[in-house]
Amino acid sequence: MAASVVLVSTQPVFVAILAYLLFGERTSSLSYSGILVALAGTAIIASDGSVGSATFFDNTLAVIGSLAVAVYVLIGRSLCSTGVGVLPYSIVVYASASATLASAALYAGVPL
Repeated sequence: MAASVVLVSTQPVFVAILAYLLFGERTSSLSYSGILVALAGTAIIASDGSVGSATFFDNTLAVIGSLAVAVYVLIGRSLCSTGVGVLPYSIVVYASASATLASAALYAGVPL
């Protein structure tokens, strides 16, 4: 559980990397230092000696969640700079997330 929390918390790393790759945004040297510290911490946690598919699966889901939050932040930042308001953006994002999760729950047979 602790490893998953730390892995999800690395989303600023992914924001900085994706912002550079997609938008050509430069990151300050202080930000690069923070990215290196975050990656070092992630490496230390990932090498805790845990063995098993559940741990690997959980950590994989955590990294996917971190990437999803990074993409969410970048899309939101990009849209807000083009004049799309925070409220309309939030309504679309959270309505889509609700519909997706409700569909997945119904498909999996999870009672709502």
